[in-house]
Amino acid sequence: MALQGLLPLLTGLPSYRATLERMRGLSSQQEAEAPLPSMSLGLPHSARAMVVAALQEDWPAPILLVTDRPERSRDYYDQLQVWSSRPERIVSFPAPDTLFYDRPPWDRTVSQARVQVLTALGQARSAAGAQPTVILAPAWALMQKTVPPLALRRATHTIAVGSVIPLHQVLTQLVRAGYEAAIVVEEPGTFSHRGSLVDVFPAGAPAPVRIDLFGDEVDSIRQIDAATQRSGERLDRVSLPPAHEALPEWGKAAAAQLAALDLTSCNSQTHSRLSEEIELIAGGGSPAGFEFYLPYLYPRASTLLDHLPSGSLVLLDDLTAIQSAMAALERQAEGLRADLVRDGDLPERWAVPYHTAAHLSERLGAYGAVSLGYGQVDTNQPLGSLFSPPHGYGGQVRQAMADIAGMQREGR
Repeated sequence: MALQGLLPLLTGLPSYRATLERMRGLSSQQEAEAPLPSMSLGLPHSARAMVVAALQEDWPAPILLVTDRPERSRDYYDQLQVWSSRPERIVSFPAPDTLFYDRPPWDRTVSQARVQVLTALGQARSAAGAQPTVILAPAWALMQKTVPPLALRRATHTIAVGSVIPLHQVLTQLVRAGYEAAIVVEEPGTFSHRGSLVDVFPAGAPAPVRIDLFGDEVDSIRQIDAATQRSGERLDRVSLPPAHEALPEWGKAAAAQLAALDLTSCNSQTHSRLSEEIELIAGGGSPAGFEFYLPYLYPRASTLLDHLPSGSLVLLDDLTAIQSAMAALERQAEGLRADLVRDGDLPERWAVPYHTAAHLSERLGAYGAVSLGYGQVDTNQPLGSLFSPPHGYGGQVRQAMADIAGMQREGR
C-alpha cells in the first residue's frame, strides 16, 4: 500500500517548511571545519522514512542518506518504496562484499550497482534540473576508496548513430573501461563482436545493445534480448559507463608505485601472484579482483561524497551508530592487515584501501550533514516534536480520521 498520499499532512506544516529553509541555508554554506552534525531533527525512527520521502519531493538535488549498517539501508529502501511518490528514484550504493584488504573479487551485482550510482551522479552534475534521487549508503560503502569523478567521466563514452568511430577504437574503449570479452553477452559489463557487430551490455543498463558499423560509421544501435540475442528497439545513442570502479587504463600510471613495492616479506605464492598481476596491470590489463588495487590506481582516491552535485543534501540516520560502525570497521581492517602481513599474504607497506573514520567525519561535517535523530546541537527540534506515539483506536477509523484532522488544524 502506497502512503505518499499522507505526505501533505507533514509538508503543509509551518515547522516542516521552516526546517526545510534552514536545511537549504546549511547546504549553501559548507565549511572546511564544521560541527557534525550541523543540525539535528530529533525524529523517532518510525517517522524518518516519511520525512525523507517528503524531502525527496521538495529538495532539487540528490539526497544521500548514510546509515550505520547495510541492513539499515535495506530497511530504509523497503520503507521508502511505500512512502515515496517516485520509488524508482530510490537507489542503493552498496558496500563491497569483501573485507578491506581481502582478495576475493567483488560480486558483479555489487560492482554494477555502485558504478550505476556514480554514473547517475555524474550525469546529475553535468545536467541542469536533474531529477531528485535518494541514495542509501551504509558507512562501509563510504569508507571504500573509489574512482574520482573526473576519471569516471573520462572513461564514459557515448556512441550515436551516424558517428564515425573505427571498430578497433570501440573495442579498445570497452577494454579500458573494464568490460570483459564474452562469447555471448548475457551479463552487464561484458561485450562480444562478430564482423561489424559489437554486442555490449552497458553497466547499469536494463538490456544489452547491438552496435552495427558500416565501415567506420555507426549504422544502427538496437537493444537486444539477453536470452534470445534477437534485436529489438532502435536507439539513437547509447552511453557506455565503466564496468568497474577499478579502471584498467589507470594501471600504467600506478605501475611505478606497484613495481616499487617490497615483496620480500611475502610468502612464495603471494610473491608470485602479485608479481604477475603487477606486470599485467602495467600493460593495461586487469586481473581478477582488480578492486584490490584501487588504492594505487588514482593519485587521489575519492569517496561517494566527491560525486555529489552541488546542493545535494546529506542525511545521517544515527550519528553515534555511524561513527561506531566506522571505528569498528577500521579496527577490523587493522586486525586483518596485521594477520595477512604476519602470514606473508600482504606486503608490509600495502596502501590503505579505505578512508578513515576521522577523515570521513571531517568530510561529512564540511558537507553540512543533518542528523535525522539527535546530536550535540539543536536541542530544540520543532520537527521532531511533531511526532509522538499513536493512540490505540482499535479499528475506530472515523475517530482516528477526526483526530488527525484536528491535529492538522492545530499545527500538530
